[in-house]
Amino acid sequence: MEILFWGTRGSLPCAVTSEMIRKKIKSALAIALEKKLSAFDDLDRFVETQLPFSVSSGYGCNTPCVEIIGGSESVICDAGSGLRDYGNWVMKNPGEKAKQSGQVFNIFMSHLHWDHIHGFPFFTPAYIPGNTINIFGFHENLEEAFKRQQAEPSFPVPLEVLSATINFTTLELEKEHSIAGFKIFGIEQNHPGKSYGYSFEKNNRKIIYSTDSEHKLDKKKPDEFIRFCKDADILINDAQYYLFDALETKENWGHSSNIVVTELAVRSNVKHLCMFHHEHTSDDTVLDKFLKETKRYLKLYDKSSSLIIDMAYDGMRITLEEEIPCEEPEKHVKQGLDTFIEEKDDLVIFNLAGRMDAVTCTDLEKNFLKQLDSGKKGFILNMKSLDYISSAGLRSVLLCKKQAAQANRQFLICELKGMVLNVFKIAGFSSFMDLDFSLQESINKITTP
Repeated sequence: MEILFWGTRGSLPCAVTSEMIRKKIKSALAIALEKKLSAFDDLDRFVETQLPFSVSSGYGCNTPCVEIIGGSESVICDAGSGLRDYGNWVMKNPGEKAKQSGQVFNIFMSHLHWDHIHGFPFFTPAYIPGNTINIFGFHENLEEAFKRQQAEPSFPVPLEVLSATINFTTLELEKEHSIAGFKIFGIEQNHPGKSYGYSFEKNNRKIIYSTDSEHKLDKKKPDEFIRFCKDADILINDAQYYLFDALETKENWGHSSNIVVTELAVRSNVKHLCMFHHEHTSDDTVLDKFLKETKRYLKLYDKSSSLIIDMAYDGMRITLEEEIPCEEPEKHVKQGLDTFIEEKDDLVIFNLAGRMDAVTCTDLEKNFLKQLDSGKKGFILNMKSLDYISSAGLRSVLLCKKQAAQANRQFLICELKGMVLNVFKIAGFSSFMDLDFSLQESINKITTP
């Protein structure tokens, strides 16, 4: 089985500008001068081994379209602008797919937002007599959405006049479906208008396609998703935002953060995570940094994890090789959170020690709410003895800050170090919170008129 990515961007296609190309050329020349490159024979090796991915290549421009290879017929996830490139390849590729009629294409829709269907009017095999295109999804208005985007005045060619046979099938969510040699299951996801994730299973291999899903940090939904993804070989997952953006400025926009998705992949015992549906405003350099920071967070979250993390890109191909049994890595023993509450002058100090995760952070939230009624002027979270924090812990910090603001109280965090400081930075919290305060500086800031 193989996975081939034809489109990996989210929301809308991302054009490559002349400025971007010039930037890549200048970066490549600068590195070549630094390496004293002199022979043309070395060019291929230089490009492959010496240039960062953001310079030698790029993450692509197309919106979601992913091909799963290995079934009895073509299997495609979503019909974003990448579907156009896939269709062009089908028409030009030598071999069995070169025949221009009689082919069957199975397209599985996550949802019906524009960026996931706007490639279909430009899918050349849909114009070829004798081809069959089966469009599957869990939304009841599948056909209506495809017809509407090709109706006047939006498009000159109505869906009804396309020469291929086009079938629309609404799938049942609680049922196993056998299509093109795969066992297929679905899961409802949190997204405006609802989206759905898919599990494709064949020959003891499991591929999860889960895009446009906003994972909230409550208990029920993550547990359901973890069961759905359990032991998957590949998890293709929406990871469009930094955690702070997902929790604050873009909450309820329907997309997830790299940190939450990494935690869910580890908890699901997924072997390979492919981050997907990339932010269309992020250039290749930004996405390179995003990937590096995500891998860094994985080691902070669970240094024993063997999870592979990649950033999907247009043209990326993943082959599922024969599985080699290996010993299960030893998991960390989970520890609790100790909270020592200290009242000093006109403020309350929460001295935190241990681990702040999905289980333990609720204790802080409860204690903080009780202390808000004390009438104190300000509140400080002292993290000097805190060894570990997860996305759930970060969410609790943000919740405490919001509650303090609503009560017209001052709120500061201080004494961050090691893993905790790194996670705050990776999650984007340094953009709105000062992470450098000492305890005494925090006390002075609140108590000094």
